[in-house]
Order: sequence, then structure tokens, then C-alpha cells
Amino acid sequence: PAELQVEAVRSLGIAGDPEDLRALSEIYRTSASKETRGAVLEAFMIADDEKAILEVARTESDRELRGKAIQLLGALDSTAALAELYKSESSREVKVKILEGMMIAGEKEQLLAAARNEPDRELRGKAIELLGAVGADAELVELYRVTQDRELRGKIIQGLMIAGNGKAMIGLLRQETDPELKKQIIQHLSMMDDEEAMNEIERLLTEKP
Repeated sequence: PAELQVEAVRSLGIAGDPEDLRALSEIYRTSASKETRGAVLEAFMIADDEKAILEVARTESDRELRGKAIQLLGALDSTAALAELYKSESSREVKVKILEGMMIAGEKEQLLAAARNEPDRELRGKAIELLGAVGADAELVELYRVTQDRELRGKIIQGLMIAGNGKAMIGLLRQETDPELKKQIIQHLSMMDDEEAMNEIERLLTEKP
């Protein structure tokens, strides 16, 4: 039964001997079951076998399994491998997974590089949001200052909300002159349970124009 096979695969990962890892690679190569192959990937992670997971992340045709391999590289903090994959990858969908893997690894620098230099606007926006998830508040504020693009500034506001930094958002609100962006900051601030943020919104609403 599939459950027994999955259990056996996990046991091989826990043992982690070279022979067991070779057996896992063979099971991955020959198994038709996606569940079993997913379990093999998890066993590779348990065994700390970055090389085997990277091989799947590079060559697997099944998008789900490939995405799982990329996530596991993040869980192993394999940031150099993820950066290499990102450079050579052409699929936007896979690149999103790689950015998420970097977030799992807490890799601020690579996400910041994508947020600054990625030519694909959608990927750039994704990198900005994920910077919020790794607590790169100061970097996001700096990025806001040097970014003139309204849509990307909106993503930075979202990133700061994800980071839970109402103070930084209030700082941006006080300096922002674009009515649309001011509105976005107020909307995001109002979703946060932040007393200072609520006081600032109240002050702005009652302020004389």
C-alpha cells in the first residue's frame, strides 16, 4: 500500500546512509506515484541531501513536485542554490516559487536584489511583498524613497503591513503627496491593530485642508 511505501521512504531519509540515498533516488526515478515522490523529496531534506533536491528543482517536469523541491531548498537555507536557479529559470511561475523559497530561508539580500533589479514587474512586486515577510522594514522604506512607480510603491505599503510596521507607514503617510497612495496607506493602516496608526488617521481626517 502507498502508506507503507511512504513510511519506508521516510525511514530511508532518517537513516541517511549513502546506500539509502541511492535507493531513494532510484525510487524517485521509477515511482509513478506523486505522493511517493513527494515523500522522497521530504526524505532527502531529512537526510540534508541538498544536491538531490536541487537536481529535482532543476529537471522535474511536474510543476507541483518542482515547486515542493524549491520550497525544501528554502527550508534547508540553500540560498546559493536558489539564487543560481533564479538566474537560469525562465518560467515566471517557477521564479515566484524560488522567491518564496528565499523567503522561507529568510534570505533578505536576494529578495532585495529582485525587488530592485527584476525587469518583470509582477516578480518585482512579489519580491517586495516577501521582504515584508522577512522583516526587511528599513529596506522597504528605503526602496519606497527611491521608487517613483505608484504600483510598486503600493506593493511596498503592503510589504510594510505584512511586516506589521505601522510606524514606518505613518512616516511614509506624512511625506506622501500622491492622494491615491495616501489613501492606500490609510486603508492598510486601518487594518492594523495599532493605536498610534489610528490616532494618526484621526488626526489627518480632522486636519484642516
